[in-house]
Amino acid sequence: MIRKLPYSKYIALGVLIAVLGLAYVNYIKPSKDTTTGTIGNDKFSFQVAETPQERQLGLSGQPGLSATSGMLFIFDKPDIQCIWMKDMQFDLDILWFDQDSNLIHLERDVQLSSYPKSFCSPSAAKYVVEVNAGRSKELGWQLGDKLQFEKKQ
Repeated sequence: MIRKLPYSKYIALGVLIAVLGLAYVNYIKPSKDTTTGTIGNDKFSFQVAETPQERQLGLSGQPGLSATSGMLFIFDKPDIQCIWMKDMQFDLDILWFDQDSNLIHLERDVQLSSYPKSFCSPSAAKYVVEVNAGRSKELGWQLGDKLQFEKKQ
């Protein structure tokens, strides 16, 4: 014998699905915001992470980056900023920039196997950029290089 469920259970299930969908769109799904910019003289396309949720997720779960793309983390204020490799699928170079967009620290060839270790700026940083491992050495980036990008109005 088939037992019929009361309609209220279907309504509750529908509400639950809607709430989970909104949570995914607003808190879990990575940002689709992008901007173009340069480090030194090298042009890049950056995925932008500027909300706490976007910054926590970062590039986790993504299969990789092109040679001219990366992720730009924009923080609310300069502070010691730490990055981890949770759920990463490829190695990175991580670059920290101060509020004046000067490169103040870089970690080259950070291995995805380094998780749960965190990599932190030695002084206050406002921006962090992640690119494919080896790119910063290949392009000759050094402390003091400038980050420039299109800022939202």
